[in-house]
Amino acid sequence: GCKYLCEMILYRCVQQINEIRKLTHSQRDLLNNLRINFDKPAQMKLYLKQLEHVDLLLQRVILIGVLLQLKSLIEDALEDVLCKRMPFLMVTLEHFYSQYKTTTFSNDPQHHLLINEMISSTGTSTIIDSTLCQALINQKNSMNNN
Repeated sequence: GCKYLCEMILYRCVQQINEIRKLTHSQRDLLNNLRINFDKPAQMKLYLKQLEHVDLLLQRVILIGVLLQLKSLIEDALEDVLCKRMPFLMVTLEHFYSQYKTTTFSNDPQHHLLINEMISSTGTSTIIDSTLCQALINQKNSMNNN
């Protein structure tokens, strides 16, 4: 249940990222001019007035932050429940993950995603959010197919 809920939350995040990408793509030239002329206040003022949908962009970024915080709270609750119900398993997994981080020199990203997915399924926070990575990869592949 928690994994499904987190996947749905991340799906919503990916949708918001997609909308942000569309907004920035529509104003690409203007944003590029802002980036180039960041040290010229007069030109920056003119370019900033031309920007459209700034409030919509800010709202989407805030929504992504709220969704990721909700996901974090769900994972923390899952970890608390599992620590109370299966402490031996949780200690073993935490020890395995700490050893993995310090002794593994593999450069295979799939290997890292697999280990991080196993650890994150217990609610433990990891360096890489494998569910978010997978959602973004799927979104990128669907964009390439279209």
